[in-house]
Amino acid sequence: MAEKILGIFCGRNGGGSEAIAKTALIAAHDAGLETECVNVMDMEIRPCINCMACTRSLVEDGGDFPCPLDGDDVLWLDEKVLESDGIIFVAPMYEKAIPGKLKMLFDRWGPSHDVTFLKAAYDRRVEKGMDPKIDPRWFKDRPAAFLTH
Repeated sequence: MAEKILGIFCGRNGGGSEAIAKTALIAAHDAGLETECVNVMDMEIRPCINCMACTRSLVEDGGDFPCPLDGDDVLWLDEKVLESDGIIFVAPMYEKAIPGKLKMLFDRWGPSHDVTFLKAAYDRRVEKGMDPKIDPRWFKDRPAAFLTH
């Protein structure tokens, strides 16, 4: 099975971020890898409300505290990440920072996506004979590149 590289860019369709992401993905494709490209600007991403549900779900064994924002495109993108073998992020710099929409995604990928927290909760639950309720694909090593312009 071919390895899959996921390009995640944040910018105008047809703009510089897309061009950079697709240039990198063309090189990956030419090397025999499967590729996919996603524009964060085309996604519905609700801003994190700091409700702590994701943290509680990891800290409290047996606790199931779903994110109240589930229903936007973050879970869809999670699956794309879990299916990938490597990720390339591309974003322009707006006023010395990444675009707000990408920041909202990274906020949503807070504790609930921190591999250290996930692994500790997974191992603790398995040791107790519990269903870990954590997809082990999160523990796969994936190289990542962050390109800004």
